[in-house]
Amino acid sequence: MSQADVSQAGFARLSGVTARQVNNWCRWATMLALALRELSVEGLTILYDELANAAARPH
Repeated sequence: MSQADVSQAGFARLSGVTARQVNNWCRWATMLALALRELSVEGLTILYDELANAAARPH
């Protein structure tokens, strides 16, 4: 958010969501970026396949 010069609270107001939701998105995005930096192409492929299979299973 800082590159756009908008706070999380400001972005939440502009987006019509809560500041907590924006904060959660930012935390998930940070964790995803860190994971992607650490995983190999093979590791990413395995992770993608596992997530796709989990999403396809009935809940």
